[in-house]
Amino acid sequence: AGHGEERLDGYKQALIDNNIVVNKKLIVPVEPETLSGYKVGKDFFSKKGDYPTAVFCYNDLVAIGLMNALAELGINVPNDVSVMGFDDIEFGRFMKTPLTTIEMPAYEIGKAAAKLLIKQIKSSKIPLNERVILEHKIIERKSVKKITAKK
Repeated sequence: AGHGEERLDGYKQALIDNNIVVNKKLIVPVEPETLSGYKVGKDFFSKKGDYPTAVFCYNDLVAIGLMNALAELGINVPNDVSVMGFDDIEFGRFMKTPLTTIEMPAYEIGKAAAKLLIKQIKSSKIPLNERVILEHKIIERKSVKKITAKK
């Protein structure tokens, strides 16, 4: 599976872990670019009916496009809809409402990839198949509304 499928699987697992039903109607395919996030956001949030109060986007570019669509529709981020991205691109922190995101450990990814490449070059096995999981962290900014748990 590619990283798109893995991100989707992680989203589904997080819902399951928190006893939330996976609603396939709320999983919307999108190209990993700003214009696609904008177009899909305009279409999805223009429809009548209830819309979600939070959206987790495939990447920051999609989230930025979505936030622009929501602004045009008069939907406030984060008061009406929380938006979260993935990748922590630099532009996200300079939005009118700075983007909450998942930071990718880019340096460590490059280092791990280089180590695997060197190991592959030295190996007689072709191809090596190793899974490397690196730590990610949430970068909290202003695009997600904080809700305190009721006791």
